[in-house]
Order: sequence, then structure tokens, then C-alpha cells
Amino acid sequence: MAAPPSPRPPVMVLPFPAQGHVMPLMELSHRLVAHGLEVDFVNTHYNHDRALKAMAVERGAVDPDGMHMVSLPDGMGPDGDRTDIALLGSGLPAAMLGPLEEMIRSKKIKWVIADASMCWAMELAATAGVRVALFSTFSAAVFALRLHVPKLIDDGVLDESAFGSFTVFDAARIQELADGLELTGRPFLWAVRPNITAGIGEDWFDAFKRRVEGKGLVVGWAPQQRVLSHPAVACFVSHCGWNSTMEGMLHGVPFLCWPYFADQFANQSYICNVWGTGVKVHADERGVVTKEEIKNKVELLLGDDGIKARAATWKGAASASIAQGGSSDHNLLKLVKFLTQQ
Repeated sequence: MAAPPSPRPPVMVLPFPAQGHVMPLMELSHRLVAHGLEVDFVNTHYNHDRALKAMAVERGAVDPDGMHMVSLPDGMGPDGDRTDIALLGSGLPAAMLGPLEEMIRSKKIKWVIADASMCWAMELAATAGVRVALFSTFSAAVFALRLHVPKLIDDGVLDESAFGSFTVFDAARIQELADGLELTGRPFLWAVRPNITAGIGEDWFDAFKRRVEGKGLVVGWAPQQRVLSHPAVACFVSHCGWNSTMEGMLHGVPFLCWPYFADQFANQSYICNVWGTGVKVHADERGVVTKEEIKNKVELLLGDDGIKARAATWKGAASASIAQGGSSDHNLLKLVKFLTQQ
């Protein structure tokens, strides 16, 4: 009689509870499952349903073999302001450490892959006897910068207030963006998260949708990689988060860069000044990016053959790195080997 198959080595994956952190760790988890590991993916209760819906759209399954979706409280009430990242992050250790330790012990988990923004999970190494690996959801350059932030603040190079909560657009900015998209005269897809703006209600969005019907589509969420991979997409208006930066590069799409928070400014600098695959919009004296600025920069971007050529070059490099035998593929296999060693 053949021996039963060996059990999958269990790994816990712990993202910071924000979309830009959940999605890359979800991608990593699927890769680990494909290489024979078993993953307990830990969301907060608040994000759990949204993650399941996204998985259903992207992969047709919410709990594939080897992947277990679990959720824990985040320490905030149902009406808590989860756009205040500092407030959200400050309550996570007290809310999650105890349940995480209990789960690790009951499931005999040997490894936790934690978001670098959840570095308090390192405490589990002492309390639960588990090994912890930190996963960076931002670039290597920004990771290096973060290591030196205290010194830069002490030296007066960096203003500590530069790292605030997520920005919510006001009515003037969102109206200029909408008018700018329409003014380009080109078909567009605009993904607008529910809390992107203060001061504009659903009635305004409904009226705008009717006005641009047939040439513009406004949605609450879109499968970004599937959209970017479509040959009809000529440019990507992005805040330049690291996920969007990598996904745009992988699919060879030029960027119209609109950074406003944290690492997005460094990513925008690489896109425009190092890789040469995008242009940046600039605000006026009121701090508003006008509809004319959006229209003009779209025309500039789409008329620049050099940007298109460089985007195609970087697409080739990114695709080669994740293909079998590429540098990213090689690093993933090293990680799998590390996680499966007893």
C-alpha cells in the first residue's frame, strides 16, 4: 500500500489590514500553496468579506485547496475610522496577538510571514515559539529609507508630518478629476473606492455616469491586473502605490502619476526620472490638479513614443524575472525551501 501523502507544511500569513497590503500577500500565498504549503491567511473581520469577493472574481474560488481564510478583530468598533492608519495600527497588537498565539499553537504553525507594517508580530517568536519572516509591501529603496527615517528627522532632512493618514479627496479635486477624464475625449475606466471623497454624494456620481455613458465607465472596484493586461489600455492614472507600480510595469502601461501619500512619491520618482515610463501631474496654487492639467498630461503621455518604448522594455524585464528560471522565480523557490526546512 502506498504511503499517504505528506501533510502540507503550515504557514500563517498576516497582512496589514489595507488593500495595498492584503493583495500582494494574497498573491504570495497562492504561490506558496502552488508549491505545496498550507496557508492560514489572517484578515481582520472588517476586510474579510471584501477579500473573499475579490478572490471569487479573480480566481473563481474563495477557499482553494491549501488556503484557509480566517479573520480576527482589529480593535475598532463598526464605525471606527479605518482611513486613519495610525489609529488603526495602534490597536492591532492588543486585539490580535492573543488570538494569533492561540491559533499558532493549536495548528502547530512553524512560520509566520508578517507584513513589515505588522512588525509587532515578531513578539510571537518569543511567546509562541514560531519563526517570523517580514514581508515588505513597498520597494527596496523605500525599505532602506524607512530604516533611516529617525536619523533623517534628527538631521532636519525629513519633516515627521510627511507620513500621515490616507488622504480623502475633497469635492473640488474629485470634480476636476472627473471633468479631466471627460475632457480627454478618450474612453476611460475609473475605479472609485466608496470613501474617496468628502462632500460629494451618490447623486453626483450617478449624474456623471449618465453624462459619460458610452465613453466612460465608473465602478467601485475593478480587477486591476486584468484591466492593465488588456491591449486597449493606453495609460494608467495612478497614485503610484508599489502594487500598482509593479502591475503597471509588468503589463507595459505608461503612467500618469498622481502621488499623495507615503512611498508613492519615491515610486513616482522612479517611474518618471529613473525608468522613464510616465509623467507627473502638478497641482495649481490651490493644491488642485485641474482638468486642463489632466487633459494636457494625457496628451503628452500618449504622444511620447520614447515612454511607450521604455514601458515595453521594462515589461520584458519584469516578465522575464517571474518566468521559470528568472530572478524572482529563483527567490521564491529559495523562500519555499526555507519555509519547508524543519
